[in-house]
Amino acid sequence: MVYVKQAITHLPINKSHLVATQIHGNKDDGIDDAKVLRLEDSHLFLSFNGGVLRSNLTIKNNYSLGTVHEVIFLVVDGKHYCYYAEDGNLWNAYSKDSAANYLIKDGSNDFVMDKNYVDSYFKIGNYTQSNADKEGADTGKPNNYGEVLVYDFKVSHAAIAPTGIIINPPMLDLVVGQTRQLSVTTLPSDAAAQEVTYSSDNTAVATVNAEGVVTAISRGSAAILATSTDGKFTSTCQVKVVGEAFGPNLALNKTATTTSTHDADHEIANLVDGLTSTRWSVSGYPQTATIDMGAEYTIGRTELVCYKDRDYQFTVSVATEENGEYAQVVDRSDNQTQGAVAYPIIDEFTGVKARYVKLTITGADAYTGTWMSLMEFRVFGEDEKVSLDELSPYQEVKLWPNPVKNIVHFYGDYDFESVLVYDYQGVLVMHQEGSSTSLNIQSLNSGLYVLKFYGNDKIRTSRLLKQ
Repeated sequence: MVYVKQAITHLPINKSHLVATQIHGNKDDGIDDAKVLRLEDSHLFLSFNGGVLRSNLTIKNNYSLGTVHEVIFLVVDGKHYCYYAEDGNLWNAYSKDSAANYLIKDGSNDFVMDKNYVDSYFKIGNYTQSNADKEGADTGKPNNYGEVLVYDFKVSHAAIAPTGIIINPPMLDLVVGQTRQLSVTTLPSDAAAQEVTYSSDNTAVATVNAEGVVTAISRGSAAILATSTDGKFTSTCQVKVVGEAFGPNLALNKTATTTSTHDADHEIANLVDGLTSTRWSVSGYPQTATIDMGAEYTIGRTELVCYKDRDYQFTVSVATEENGEYAQVVDRSDNQTQGAVAYPIIDEFTGVKARYVKLTITGADAYTGTWMSLMEFRVFGEDEKVSLDELSPYQEVKLWPNPVKNIVHFYGDYDFESVLVYDYQGVLVMHQEGSSTSLNIQSLNSGLYVLKFYGNDKIRTSRLLKQ
């Protein structure tokens, strides 16, 4: 919609034609001056690309120069409407949806043209339809000009009706206790944004607040549903919640090989160097990396971090011998999960013996580029569970204080390499690497826990009560 308050005050001497307000289209499509308000002498009329789109439509035959008037051009679903008034009340009436008596009608139709086209825009001002050749000897005379005084104008583009919403990301892997912000995009991209509400179909696994922040509560799966407030559109994010990884990263700084040529210094070794500031980059798909863990382990989990949070699609296969038969343990060939630094793509599977782990990247979902770029690939042992009944009746490692509210300290005559914390169901809830002799468990709920200490090729356990 374009609204103009204006007055045509002067016309050229010989060809006294002038255009004041118009919708300009794409000339290559045969739609140039799609719809214009034109004055020829005292004849004020609508012209539609010089009569190509339809014949002229008269507004009045006796327009007097200097007459202040208001005009509105409105286009809705291809239908063109024109409002015209000289009483100064058009905009006020239009704003109150009571401007029907100002419509320029074509017979019984309220609209003056019914046509869809693209690449158009509004133009306001003085566009004389003459030139020096037509004005001849009068060209240089001081009073040979066209003039339009514009007192006010308004332009608005009605919001495009939405056709749906998309929740982002559509799939999500979280560790117990993690949170993640979701977002919603309205389709098409230039449609009016939709207000949405969020809900979870399994709040025991994952909850979501009104702002779209998901919180991982316990292991399992949940669907987070975004619904437009008018109820017309929905979109779902599938959430998988897992526990902390068990034990050390078995792929860390191990030998990684590939048959592809890497880009610049983005070599294959970067895939397992433990740093998310480096990456392995190769052009094209598929790409394969094979990691030799140096010994045979029982593994049950992999994690993949992708460059720029990309959603690469891949498979993971394992073998016990370098040239042995590989068995597939992970199939992410339809993956839509983004592999962010804080939120890697996590896969857990039944424990399998392996020394060689083969990662094959086959493509990507939303990412449409040709580059395969990965920051980290990690491999972990099978997630053990512990039973309180199987524990020794005495504390193998001294804990203080016990019960504890926040920080617990360890005492013993050996070095600790790592400590794992399990809840009363035997599920891993916390994991700390290094030789620190204390652990902050403030984030854990009150209850009974089992701590497993790794060091000096031995495993020791103790019970801890969290207040």
